[in-house]
Amino acid sequence: MIGYAKHSDDPHRAFLLYKKMQDNDGIHANAQLYLALIKACTKWKYVEKGHEIYGDISRCGMLDSNVYVSSALVTMFVKCVDVSSKHEKFLTSATFSINYGFVPTPEDYACMIDLLGHAGHIEKRQSKL
Repeated sequence: MIGYAKHSDDPHRAFLLYKKMQDNDGIHANAQLYLALIKACTKWKYVEKGHEIYGDISRCGMLDSNVYVSSALVTMFVKCVDVSSKHEKFLTSATFSINYGFVPTPEDYACMIDLLGHAGHIEKRQSKL
């Protein structure tokens, strides 16, 4: 139903159905549901709803465990909002997860910054700080 609602002229229905599912005990969202909601947010430029969905995905632990959901979130943030420092950490983590199969730790970032400095890329090093 939510997939249908995201393609219709009334995308609000998808979010109402999702809210109704959340309010009922025992009904949990899966990756397909989140993908449909993310695509609706992207299509209709619903930035606030996108942030809510991002929060729900993060809280349920699916952010780092499902490459399709992470990739869809990256697309949504790039298409719908100016990428701020708040989103940049997620986008970097999601990119690493998608491309390399792991989420970087603070130690990984420290190593990356150190390597950039040694390679003479001071500008890139400063942007990572």
